[in-house]
Amino acid sequence: LRGLNCLFESAGKLLSATISDKLRIDTRCECVGVEQQRFSTWLEHLPGPVAIYVVKMKPFPLPVLVTVSTGLLYGAVDRILGGSGRVTRVPRDFTQAEYTVADALVGPCVQRIVESLSDVVELEWEFENRFCNPSMAQILPSQDVVLSAYFQASGEFLIGDLRLLIPFVSLEPYL
Repeated sequence: LRGLNCLFESAGKLLSATISDKLRIDTRCECVGVEQQRFSTWLEHLPGPVAIYVVKMKPFPLPVLVTVSTGLLYGAVDRILGGSGRVTRVPRDFTQAEYTVADALVGPCVQRIVESLSDVVELEWEFENRFCNPSMAQILPSQDVVLSAYFQASGEFLIGDLRLLIPFVSLEPYL
């Protein structure tokens, strides 16, 4: 776990540069926690509302989840579309068009995380699904053990978190 924590701290630095570049504002992102826990516990502690991305990462046999706080993501969508990024009201769910724009931020962030894990395993990724309803995130049995990495992003007016969830059974052969 300590070794993975170092890899995710490195990913946090890469995420800082990526988010700053995509949104054209100074942003800092840090890995503030790496935990091993049950999937049901992880689901219970999801901050709401949150955008959930189901990501296929080959050669992992099970999908990975990436969550982004909707305040951060909606501000990013506004910023990417030329707005200020300051949002006062965040919708409960995103439209397909908003998800497409959000992918311009989330995709490069997932790529940076994959790059940080390249010393452990070479991964190829693609989005399988995205939604805001946590009940749709039941991709594993409740008692399965997962690895959770928690990143906190903050900038001038944007603040939020990104979370990565990897089923431990997928990681185990590479550790």
